[in-house]
Amino acid sequence: MSLRAAHFPSASTERGFSLIEVLVSFVLLSMALTVILQIFSTNLRNVDAARKQTHAMVIAESKFAALGTEIPIEPGETTGESGDFSWQLSISPYTPAENSDSEEQITSDDYQLYDIAVAVSWARGAETPELKLRTLRIGAVE
Repeated sequence: MSLRAAHFPSASTERGFSLIEVLVSFVLLSMALTVILQIFSTNLRNVDAARKQTHAMVIAESKFAALGTEIPIEPGETTGESGDFSWQLSISPYTPAENSDSEEQITSDDYQLYDIAVAVSWARGAETPELKLRTLRIGAVE
């Protein structure tokens, strides 16, 4: 065996990866990373949307909790803002739906049933999502 053959093995006996194998593995790795990053990005958007919807729910529930103490139960509309959120509270006397089974009108000289609606909206890009809650409350007749 010559000195040259001892230090430089022939192409058929070399072990390792060819250039094509390395390139194919990088392409597969980059495709997998792209999919993983898209999934991560989508999940971040979903978490942010859920956080904002939860915050809107807290604002709406706080307006319901303030009824009768900070906000009088009387017909009318109240609007306001809380950070990035705007809200609208509507109070009107309750009237049963036309297709209601109840033929009795709920009336009293001292108390009245009110239909109360809270709408909370916020900006999300070009969209303006809105959360609406509705309830009935008894209030004093004016």
